[in-house]
Amino acid sequence: MAQPESAATIKQWMEHFAAAALDGRVEETSAGAGPNRDFAYLHYRTSDGEHFALVLRATMVDGQPELRLVEVDGDVEQIRDRVDAATHGQAAMRS
Repeated sequence: MAQPESAATIKQWMEHFAAAALDGRVEETSAGAGPNRDFAYLHYRTSDGEHFALVLRATMVDGQPELRLVEVDGDVEQIRDRVDAATHGQAAMRS
């Protein structure tokens, strides 16, 4: 189960993405999820080279499914490292 804060974070991230797109600042978008993966992501890059991603990860906690998420932003190296940490369990993800 996702916590109310998770829904608010997703909404806020999507609002920032929509505003950047409407302003013509979004240069690239991507999204992904793969077979046998416990995560999915949404990503966009702006015209000034900044990257923004929202990583969603399904986990089991005390036998119950939970949706956890993390927002990451930065340059290309930072985003790669932070998304890697989030998707491989090294980063704390909000539940």
